[in-house]
Amino acid sequence: MAKIKKIGITGGKGFIGSALKEHFLKKKIKLIDYNCNLSNFDEALEAFQKQGASDLIIHLAGRFSQDINIALKDNLTSTLNLLDLISMFGTKNIIFASTGAIYGNSGIKPIDENHIEQPNTEYGLIKHWCEQAILFHAREKGTKSTILRLPSVYGKNNNKGIIYEWLKATKDRNEIFINGNGSQHRSFINAEDIAEGIERIINKDVDGIYNFSHPNNYSLNDLALIFKTKFNCKICYKKKDSNNNLESMVLESAKLYEAINWQPSKDINSYIESIST
Repeated sequence: MAKIKKIGITGGKGFIGSALKEHFLKKKIKLIDYNCNLSNFDEALEAFQKQGASDLIIHLAGRFSQDINIALKDNLTSTLNLLDLISMFGTKNIIFASTGAIYGNSGIKPIDENHIEQPNTEYGLIKHWCEQAILFHAREKGTKSTILRLPSVYGKNNNKGIIYEWLKATKDRNEIFINGNGSQHRSFINAEDIAEGIERIINKDVDGIYNFSHPNNYSLNDLALIFKTKFNCKICYKKKDSNNNLESMVLESAKLYEAINWQPSKDINSYIESIST
C-alpha cells in the first residue's frame, strides 16, 4: 500500500463492506473495522479510542431510507461525526462511497463527473451534502479525499436493488415487474469490483471525484430479457413509480479507469447466468 500502514473502514457489516473485508482478507491486507453507530458521537469516539487511529478511512457507512430523518442521521450526521473523529485522530485520507443519484436523472447517455449535480431524490441530496462536507473538510484540514459515485450495486449476499428484487421475484412468482415502459437506463457494478477498485485506488494514491460503474449499461427492457432468457419468467409492466424521480442513472467512468489503469470485469449478464435456478 502506497505509504498507508493502517486502513480503517466504516460500514463493515454492510453489503459493500462485507465484500471489501473479504477481498482485503484474501490479499492479507489488515483493516481496522470501526463497528459502531457513527450517528452517536460518544459511541463512535469510544470505538476509535479502543481501536486506534488509521492513516486512511474507507467510509461505507450509510443507509437508504424513505424516512428522511433516518436517512439524515445515518448518512449526514454519521459523516459529520466521522470528519470530527478523523481530525481528532490525525487521519489524512478518506475514501467515500457516494452515489450517481447526486446528478439526478441522467437520461440514457452516460454522463461524466462534469455533469451538473442536480439531485431529484432526498437520498441523492443527502449524499450530495455528505460530499460537500468531505470536500470542505479536505480543503480546511489539508487532507485528501476520494469520492466514488456508484450506480446500482449487486452481487453475492445483496438484499436490495433491482437485481436482488428480480432474482427474488423469479424464485417466488416466476415473474418480474417494470415500473414504466422499460426504456429507463441504468449502470451497475458488482460489489467485488468495488473492492478491487478501492485497493487499486489506495495503491496508486488516487484522490478526487470519480464515477465508478461497469462500462456496460442496460435499459430495463434489455435487463428483463436477460432474466427471461435465464429463467423463462414473465415480464409485467406497471405504471411509473410516482415516488421515484430517478428513472435513469448512466455513468461514464473512463476518468477512474485511466487513473487506476483498470476497469470492472464482472458483467451482469455473466452474473445472472451463474445463478442456479
